[in-house]
Amino acid sequence: MRELLYILSPSFSGSTLLTFLLAAHPEIATVGELKASAIGDVESYRCSCGALLKQCDFWRKVKTGMKKSGVEFDFDDFGTHFTSGPAWFRRLVRLGARNPLLSQSSSQLLRIVPFCRSRLERTIGQNRILIDLIASIQGGRIFLDASKDPERLTQLLLSKQWKIRVVHLLRDGRGVSSSYKKHHNVDMKSAAAEWLRTERACVHVAARMARKDVLTVKYEDVCREPQRTIEEIFAFAGLVHGISVNGAIPESGHVLGNAMRLSGGKRILLDERWRTELLPCDLRVFDAIGGDLNRRRGYM
Repeated sequence: MRELLYILSPSFSGSTLLTFLLAAHPEIATVGELKASAIGDVESYRCSCGALLKQCDFWRKVKTGMKKSGVEFDFDDFGTHFTSGPAWFRRLVRLGARNPLLSQSSSQLLRIVPFCRSRLERTIGQNRILIDLIASIQGGRIFLDASKDPERLTQLLLSKQWKIRVVHLLRDGRGVSSSYKKHHNVDMKSAAAEWLRTERACVHVAARMARKDVLTVKYEDVCREPQRTIEEIFAFAGLVHGISVNGAIPESGHVLGNAMRLSGGKRILLDERWRTELLPCDLRVFDAIGGDLNRRRGYM
């Protein structure tokens, strides 16, 4: 059974930086976010190697390998994302991670209703074939999936196809909410509520796993003490350390994700722009919504 290391977090928590650091290990295979739901225009999207996705030699090998495996694969749709399809199906998938009271019922429905069962089986199969192919091309023993989604992790766990360990990546909720607010052009109330909902879902899904299979890591520690932090993660994953971090983001392979995937070679810097960008009224709104959870995690 292949080992899978999964980064679990809300968006804007630093998962792309952590992916680059972990991808430098020779026994880790990864393309970052395997769900591949945020590529957008595939004609202009660039792989982290700098090449256009469709012109990247690595991704051409992947497409050829998938074709040889007899499955459909396209850069517009990897077929690996669980929360695609009809709206009612997406809601059922989300309930499994985001509503503790209904998670068991939604999981049962997804596996009883023929349409749902068929769609889940097809998506699980696509993930399994693609993971094995990428690991074969890159030569990694452990596959790192930085998709972050608690919904995705729920389905991967229920499939029982992989031995899964989870890195639960935390970041000060004010930083996450500030980034979400800017990126999605919403108010602080909406941004903070989304952070809290997703973080609660992450906690709910992680709580289903054995404690030995979940490691909690802070984004701030990744930036301030990258060497110590990645060594802790490597030990957790059963890997010999073997790499040194010199304070720069490694120029790693073929990673999908946000714009930071093109930042290889740049210095590792802690992003705390929220401290100057958020207004006092924003901070009060966040505190009313997510302040308690944030403080319990040591963010004062």
